[in-house]
Amino acid sequence: QPAYVTPSLLADALAQPRGLFDVIVQARKGGKSADAAKEVTDAQKEEPAKGSKLKRQFVSVAGTSATLSGRQILRLAKKSWVAAITSDPKIHQEAYSSGQVWPEAAAVASNWNALPADATYPAIAVVDSGITPSLPAYGGRVIKSVSFVSSATTRGAFGHGSMVGSIAAGGEDGYTGAEPRAKIVSIKVLDGAGVGSKSDVIAAADWILQNKATYNIRVANFSIGTGGDRIEYDPLDRAVESLWLNGVTVVVAAGNYAVN
Repeated sequence: QPAYVTPSLLADALAQPRGLFDVIVQARKGGKSADAAKEVTDAQKEEPAKGSKLKRQFVSVAGTSATLSGRQILRLAKKSWVAAITSDPKIHQEAYSSGQVWPEAAAVASNWNALPADATYPAIAVVDSGITPSLPAYGGRVIKSVSFVSSATTRGAFGHGSMVGSIAAGGEDGYTGAEPRAKIVSIKVLDGAGVGSKSDVIAAADWILQNKATYNIRVANFSIGTGGDRIEYDPLDRAVESLWLNGVTVVVAAGNYAVN
């Protein structure tokens, strides 16, 4: 049984056998990330290509990211441990609008005085372009910052992550977020131009899964958009489902204007 391959990726691999493509390779049921990585390595040996490389092995899904030639993808699709080969597309921040009318509409205004200020609050992991921890909106509540940006042409913060963090947990008068006393973990997956890769986001999900107890992470926010495959094959769907099933509430952007 050949592996599932994103239809557009399969067409491109057939049309450009020497071209290079960023992909995510998932193992069949019962397989591990190491099994998928071995199949990738074998395909690379059988169909050598300059620029081809094995990249990250994941924890939250049984799979790995890689850059492969069209020929290698076609070869890999026939390997016994490979269930799916999907594109690793670029991701981007979702658009936004502002205004303090939203707390009432979202029914979160009551959170602001629900518990005493000295209560121990869990952390919200903001998977985005990074948060500037010194901003007064956070009052020193950014307890950890990590980055999974694998290839950046523009460094530094983009600003979108700080905006999202403020909506979730900002504490400034007139710009208060949903829970202004929550701690924040900043996880950077977008570069200074607001661009990243799906595999970087899966790596962020891996980190949350492995560190949720250390930082008491109970919520993870992904206000980013990316191309999707069928749900049974999309590795990012599997990664966030793994977070959900392990006690982390996952919040994602559905598109701000109900378009597409």
